[in-house]
Amino acid sequence: MRGFGTLSVPILLLAAGTARGQGQYNAQLSGANEIPAVASAATGVGSFVLNANDTLTYYVTASGFAPGNPVGDAHIHPGLSTQSGGVLFPLTFNLTPNGVVCAGTTAALTAAQKLDLLAGALYVNIHTLNNGGGEIRGQIRAPAWADLNGANECLPVTPTGSGGFGAVVNANNSITWAIKVVGITGTPTDAHLHTNPGPCLGGPVNIGLLAPTGPAGGPWTSTGTTAVLNAAQINNLYTAGYYCNVHTTSFGGGAVRGDTRGGVLPPSTPGGCAGTGGVTPSLGWMGGPARLTLPGPFGAHVSGALPGTASLLIIGLNNGAPFPLDLQAFFGGTGPCTILSDFPITVPGSIAAVGVNAGHGEHVFPSLAGGIVGATLYLQEAVFPDPASPLGTPVVLSNGLTITIQP
Repeated sequence: MRGFGTLSVPILLLAAGTARGQGQYNAQLSGANEIPAVASAATGVGSFVLNANDTLTYYVTASGFAPGNPVGDAHIHPGLSTQSGGVLFPLTFNLTPNGVVCAGTTAALTAAQKLDLLAGALYVNIHTLNNGGGEIRGQIRAPAWADLNGANECLPVTPTGSGGFGAVVNANNSITWAIKVVGITGTPTDAHLHTNPGPCLGGPVNIGLLAPTGPAGGPWTSTGTTAVLNAAQINNLYTAGYYCNVHTTSFGGGAVRGDTRGGVLPPSTPGGCAGTGGVTPSLGWMGGPARLTLPGPFGAHVSGALPGTASLLIIGLNNGAPFPLDLQAFFGGTGPCTILSDFPITVPGSIAAVGVNAGHGEHVFPSLAGGIVGATLYLQEAVFPDPASPLGTPVVLSNGLTITIQP
């Protein structure tokens, strides 16, 4: 589809756990994330789900590559945001007029690879003719995450090393988390989530973690599951209300640290209808929570449509609840067929027709810069499953997404 423009609590006791990390992971790809940085107008966005059999299902789209500079390959690599690693999983991809769509499922991840996934130590890299080592890349992020480094400690002598923290919120409001650190001086002695009073300021321990362990020289890793958290703690996890701090024998007050961030994905509202051929399109969100503190891009991903069918993205712009209107009598189908957007505008698109992305497509928001915190977008996809009547009836409406811009 065609992209479009912008728009003091006691320490909790822990139980050691496995780094499964359920839920949707997201990635935002740009040339600035490459090592060294690459000047590129291209951007990308992706979503990833860790399946019960430990495989990873992925959907990544990227566009904006210069003419004559086609994508040559795409992979998942091991490495923190400060590292480059070899190919871990090749991605199946199809070229688009100025970009690429990758869709598929990897082989099963090992226990160590699952920990890396949760800790933010895997990244997606898209390689082009002009930048064979990678033109745009992005870390695969858990729903809550932090990049850790020594500069954030604000010490007279900056500690070496870097790391990653990631967490998913479980159904009972405990969190399963993982940490990975590399290049530090000394040996890790402890790790915590501290209440965050601001940059360079120390806060009390709020949630105790486990000291990363590993061979001499690293890497060092740890993972576990906390006790049940309250709503305020979960909100702190998503909004830089905590910083993750790893302490070592050389830097007892902390060697690497980083503010936590993230958030929940937009809620989905039923409102679709099964139309011709039983088509039931689904609309999902990619790129992480809609926050002004995340640079973008973000994407609305459509799946479950017929290959080659036309579609429109319906966008409602208001700050109230979506206005439901049952259109079954007009559009046909088996109903209910509910449009959820109030005062909608539409953006045209076309579901990709061939290859691994058949029946899939996406609209991309390059940025939310300039958005208003608290503003709400209501997104819904209208799919026209009859190729002979690309913008006529019948029409099939997807579920609706409520996108609330967060600070």
